[in-house]
Amino acid sequence: MKKFAVLALIAMSVVACDSMKGDLSVKNAITVEKKSGFLGRKRESVTIEEGQYEAVLNPTSKTNVNLVMKVNGKKIKVPFSIEEGTRLPTYDGELLVSSSESGQPYDLKIETSSTSSRSGRYSRSESCVLRYDSVYRCHTTPGETECRDVPSPSNCSRDDDGVVTCTGNDTRQVCHTRPGTTECGYENVPVYGSQIVDYEDVTTYTHVLASLLEGSSAMAKFNHSRSSTSSHSVGSSPCY
Repeated sequence: MKKFAVLALIAMSVVACDSMKGDLSVKNAITVEKKSGFLGRKRESVTIEEGQYEAVLNPTSKTNVNLVMKVNGKKIKVPFSIEEGTRLPTYDGELLVSSSESGQPYDLKIETSSTSSRSGRYSRSESCVLRYDSVYRCHTTPGETECRDVPSPSNCSRDDDGVVTCTGNDTRQVCHTRPGTTECGYENVPVYGSQIVDYEDVTTYTHVLASLLEGSSAMAKFNHSRSSTSSHSVGSSPCY
């Protein structure tokens, strides 16, 4: 039966970040502590047999990452505790988390390396602000309507002294609309033109290797590779 494993570690910092897909190679059977019980508050030992596993890195919080595995149709979660503020080198470098810190019987070593490549230049036409013209404009603020409930006239009476008395619970709604206001004046309005902008694409290739160590021996290795491309402006023509 094909085995699947989901390995959750850290990237940049242990704050939530994107998941990273890769492959987990278990050299020798390893025994780790998985979450169990209500809300995963308990721990239970589980053995992961030697083999190759599809995996994904998936941080869960600032201080915890999970190794989530699906073995024989059952999902298990293996937590790794990380000290808050711990950072993984974004592009180059390494980090070592001891077993006494992670709560697992293995040290966790994470190594990150990257390379970059640049594309040739390419151009595209874009809008730009050619100048600002002073234009006389008026802006009107819409009016506002206020309504309130008043006693119904059928329940009111006036005595000989002109005093009005109302009884009963019948009411009617009376609304009053206040007119809007208009303000006029000169304002600077942008006049748009176009320009030719030169760009260059930078593609960064990043490789992450995470190892579970027993002393100096790597019991399991996780490999993840990804690439990202960003465009950078490297020059432009005048706006016309």
